[in-house]
Amino acid sequence: MLQKPQKTGGESMLGKEAPCDRFHGKRRKIISTVRKQITPATRYLILALTDECNLRCLYCYRGEPEAKQSMSRKTAGKSLRFAAASGKAFHVQMTGGEPALVPEMIEWTSSQIRSAGRPATIAVQTNGTLLDRALIKYLKRYDVQVGISLDG
Repeated sequence: MLQKPQKTGGESMLGKEAPCDRFHGKRRKIISTVRKQITPATRYLILALTDECNLRCLYCYRGEPEAKQSMSRKTAGKSLRFAAASGKAFHVQMTGGEPALVPEMIEWTSSQIRSAGRPATIAVQTNGTLLDRALIKYLKRYDVQVGISLDG
C-alpha cells in the first residue's frame, strides 16, 4: 500500500533529502572520528573452546550431553587479533564445557598468543580430570595458568 508523502513546513519530503538522511551520511565520519580519539583496549578475553564436557555437574550451565560444538581456529584467531590490536597487555581465559577435551586448541591458542609477541597472560579453567603429561607439558611451555573447578 502506497503512503502519501509527508509534508513538513509546506514542502513534500518526496524527492528531498530528509534531515535524518544527512545524519546517516555523516555517520561513518562520526564513527571514524570517535574511534581515532577513543581506542578501548580489550583487557580480558574469554574463549569458550568447546561446549562439550566429560562431567555433568548439577550447577553447570555448559556441557549438555548433546552439545558437541567447538570453537574454530578461525574464530579464535580473529578474537585474538582483536584483543592484541591495541598492543596493550591483555588476559585470555580458555573455558568450556571442558577445554581439555580439545587439547589441540589449547596448544594452538597458546602458541598463537606467544608467537605474536604481545604482552598477555593466559589461563585455562578445567575440571582437572583430563590433565595428562602431554597437556601439562603444553601448559608449562606456554606459561598457562591453570584453574581447577572442584564440585562439592
